[in-house]
Amino acid sequence: MSPPSGLTSLLVVGLTSCVLGAEKGGAPISLPVRTVGRGADAVRGLEPRGSAVANVLSSADYYAIEVAIGAPGQVVALEVDTGSWDLWVNPDCSNAGPIPGSSDRCKAAGQYWPSDTSTPEDPATATYQTTGFGQFAGDVNLSYYTDFVDIGVRLTNQIFGVATASHNESVGKMGLGPHPVYGFNETLVLSQIANLGYLNSRAFSLTLPSLDKPDGTGTLIFGGIDKGKFTGGLEKLDIIPPEAAPVKKYANWVRLDSLQLYIPPFSFGTKYSLPQTLATGGTGVIIDSGSSSVALPPNITQAIYTQLSATPDTSLGITLNKVDCGLRGSSGFLSFGFNDTVISIEMRELVMDGASIGKNGSCYLLLYPNDIPLLGAPFLRAAYAIFDWDTQDIHIARSANCGTDVQALEAGDEAMSGIVGNCFPSPKKAKLNAPVRRRW
Repeated sequence: MSPPSGLTSLLVVGLTSCVLGAEKGGAPISLPVRTVGRGADAVRGLEPRGSAVANVLSSADYYAIEVAIGAPGQVVALEVDTGSWDLWVNPDCSNAGPIPGSSDRCKAAGQYWPSDTSTPEDPATATYQTTGFGQFAGDVNLSYYTDFVDIGVRLTNQIFGVATASHNESVGKMGLGPHPVYGFNETLVLSQIANLGYLNSRAFSLTLPSLDKPDGTGTLIFGGIDKGKFTGGLEKLDIIPPEAAPVKKYANWVRLDSLQLYIPPFSFGTKYSLPQTLATGGTGVIIDSGSSSVALPPNITQAIYTQLSATPDTSLGITLNKVDCGLRGSSGFLSFGFNDTVISIEMRELVMDGASIGKNGSCYLLLYPNDIPLLGAPFLRAAYAIFDWDTQDIHIARSANCGTDVQALEAGDEAMSGIVGNCFPSPKKAKLNAPVRRRW
């Protein structure tokens, strides 16, 4: 469910952000996205949120911005989530999940207390939402409030959900995806900023910091793009409408055309064949920054497990797939083809150090089987992505880092035509379609 129509929703941005567009007229608003130890929050989407598998894998991290709500402002960290549509705060930290430290991480994210602000409105409505499905699904009960939100400019009467109860959730969400039923027409964060005249179009760009750079910073830019954070041109991907999607609901569905695994030792062009399971014309995948892993069809996943000599580990009461920790330092990668663009995820971004879940000396693959493919944070660490709600497109390029060059995005189908990133890959990596090594 979503907030009732006629009510505007909350815009959340980082208090520590560099606000490039504090005045109306289309200047971009650039926000830092920081890595936070996730604790018990579930791997999003297809593995049931809140499941045992999800809770372990999700200890890999989540990516957050900060928001100040109310007067005086109360600072809350929120997960940047292109896989959900709502904005809410205050998960129940006493019920955050089973991983040690979950409650402490939840508390560290901050909470919003209506009684501590002079400007809240009473709840407009209340909803119940599930955050997954199946035996271990998470859930949250929300009451909707309106209050000030500070983003370098002050937005008034913004609506957002305040959790009155939750299960297996350790951080609030800043939903930046379409509503599953109402699609891109809901008055959500992005729409509200554009409606107030701060943006030329309902578009935002996102890049995430590398897994092995816990102090690194990514960026979320409303109405803009950073040409210093990618290489090559932008590949336009149409968002698949519900009637053509594998699941008949709105989401950030795009078409995946090819998938290849490269593992060392390899020479130019050497690759390992995977099962031919991609349907003619490609298969639908969801791009979701709120998921800490990658989900692929079961037979493809099993083939990758075989190639990487992954073995089941049930010592935590669930089945994880253990791999040689040497893979984290290898030159192998998993490549995803979209039209003429290939996005490659390095093994260091796909393999989790087991120390984060109390398994010193062990490493686990951030890949699990599911009939509906989902490309989570490992993919968005390798890709620079621009989500455009007005044209219902996602543009992607290979992520890199060669400085900062933020530019405003204009409205319309041709707004990103001809834009090329400032970074250049090495000739060897360009030939192999290998990832571009970043410096953050």
